[in-house]
Amino acid sequence: MPVTYEVTIEPEESDFRGNCSAIDEVTDRETEAWIAKELAGGNEYAWCWAKVTAWFEGFEGADSLGAISCKGGADFEEHFLPEMKRNARANLIAEVEGALTNARATVKRIPGILAKLDKIKEEGG
Repeated sequence: MPVTYEVTIEPEESDFRGNCSAIDEVTDRETEAWIAKELAGGNEYAWCWAKVTAWFEGFEGADSLGAISCKGGADFEEHFLPEMKRNARANLIAEVEGALTNARATVKRIPGILAKLDKIKEEGG
């Protein structure tokens, strides 16, 4: 069974004006104009927030990134998706490792808990 990935693309909450480029005034204005035109034309990738979620055997890990500007879905998949999938998978592994650590700690506590319960039973509580 492979790891399952889900990609969520949503509009970026921050305004792209003043946030999309930091090269020089001319480039910044050109980039802002391009983003405005692309968004008006329906390109949701022109200024967006993305989240990649990885699932495996009931566990999940995710990675998200905002203030993304792409020409379209193919551009996003080429330049952002591979690293976001790696990060989501790494977070998935960390989640599984954390669950294992917690399970080990719980298993170590069980004999003491059972002993306390036996003692309570003997005392009529």
